[in-house]
Amino acid sequence: MRTIAALLLSAFLAAGCATLEPGPPPLNSQEIIALAKAGESPEAIIQKLEESRTVLLLSASQIVRLYQAGVPQQVLDHLQRVQIEEIRRREAFAQMRPWPPFYGSYWDCPWLYRPYPFGWRARPYWWGC
Repeated sequence: MRTIAALLLSAFLAAGCATLEPGPPPLNSQEIIALAKAGESPEAIIQKLEESRTVLLLSASQIVRLYQAGVPQQVLDHLQRVQIEEIRRREAFAQMRPWPPFYGSYWDCPWLYRPYPFGWRARPYWWGC
């Protein structure tokens, strides 16, 4: 029975990995400038940015350089909006980190599991917390 379950699990995992298709690589600032100079519309550039899931963490001076190079304002607004969303996503992920193991209402006694003369094991509850 275990072998059948293991075979089914491996088949599902292999099928899941086989269906993943890599998307187009993210665009860099030079490619965005080239698209803008080639006469692409702002909507087409934004669509390519969304398809490739491009997130550029740009400083103010880099945004000014893109603007001076001829990148449309709508594209710059899109890049800045995506940058803000990425920063918020990273911050939310950082706030979701779990507490250390055995932390919470059931494990409130911090010195319950510590080495004492006979090695690592739980101290008796009559030691108190």
